[in-house]
Amino acid sequence: NISMTEIFHMQHNHKHIELRIKLSLSLLGLVIFIAALFYRSIEGWSLINSLYFAVSTASTVGYGDLTPSHEISRIFTIIFIILSTTLTLYSISLIAQKGIIFHIRKKDEV
Repeated sequence: NISMTEIFHMQHNHKHIELRIKLSLSLLGLVIFIAALFYRSIEGWSLINSLYFAVSTASTVGYGDLTPSHEISRIFTIIFIILSTTLTLYSISLIAQKGIIFHIRKKDEV
């Protein structure tokens, strides 16, 4: 069974998780948008191709049909991969945590 203290912490965390999910997803969207603008500017790709590359890279799909050709783009891509992957995994973990808390609360109501 779960103690009252644990229930309090779960309820308190639940409120903060929603805020953290919104912030992390917003930050991820911003990072992807900035990356798309970077690739459009440096690589000369269309906005759609730049966004496509940024999203496929951030999601770790990376089809390989577009590749950065400038050294500065490759350096930027290394940083972008680390940052976007970290934000993606953090967002997924928060969403999973919210789901776990939801199921625990539902179980306790029964």
